[in-house]
Amino acid sequence: MKTLRFLACAAALAASLLATLECGGRRRPAEPRDLRTGVILRASEESGAAPLAVVLTAELHGMSLKDRRFCGARLVWTRKCGGEESVETETLSACLKEPNKRGAPARVFHSETLDAPGACTFRVRVYPRGSDLAMVSDEVTVTALAPVGN
Repeated sequence: MKTLRFLACAAALAASLLATLECGGRRRPAEPRDLRTGVILRASEESGAAPLAVVLTAELHGMSLKDRRFCGARLVWTRKCGGEESVETETLSACLKEPNKRGAPARVFHSETLDAPGACTFRVRVYPRGSDLAMVSDEVTVTALAPVGN
């Protein structure tokens, strides 16, 4: 009777092990897209009275500015306010030292001032050096409000 229980347990263990091996073993859960490789754009302010100074931060996840492709990468910042035409500003990323915190994204900053009341959307495209293919951020919207009283 003990032998029969032992064999049943051994068979169940073997079947479990075999199923795990067939599925490739334990896998780490997939990380959200923005934590692997990509560009996340953040604004220092969501809204405020005009004139509104905003610092845009492009976080380059999964990249190092020590990497030759991203050291000196071309960044194209796009600003669209209301019915106006888009305005593009081009900058180059500096060749920065690796951040102290392991896994921290490289960051590139850009300043804008919203002089008139209204909503503006911003986006950044990052072109690695020697490439015509860009990594594009999602849009960020910032609203400048009319000043209160004069």
